[in-house]
Amino acid sequence: MIDQRFSVKAFKELEENSNDKTNLLRELGDEMASLLSKATAKAFKEIAEKLVELGHKLEEQPKEYDAEFHSTDYEYLDPNNINAVRIWLHTQTDAMTGYKKSEEMACGEKLSR
Repeated sequence: MIDQRFSVKAFKELEENSNDKTNLLRELGDEMASLLSKATAKAFKEIAEKLVELGHKLEEQPKEYDAEFHSTDYEYLDPNNINAVRIWLHTQTDAMTGYKKSEEMACGEKLSR
């Protein structure tokens, strides 16, 4: 949940370039990616279910890399027919957090989970 932990005041109270500020940025990025992933996963499930109703054989796929990787996959590829229609629905959610010191990025990283 995005709450007071991530307020401007909370960030301003932490020392620039500190581990505490970096950790708070990471927590915020993880929270944003998680919320976005949940929203897109619901839409992808609805799309996949509709395509299944129309006769497609889509199956939800396990996360390929990291269990916390924010992605959703549905696909079908007939192993017995290389010319069969292949459908692949995939989403990946990224969130970037950081803060600026002058014109340079003092801390920030791209989070993909």
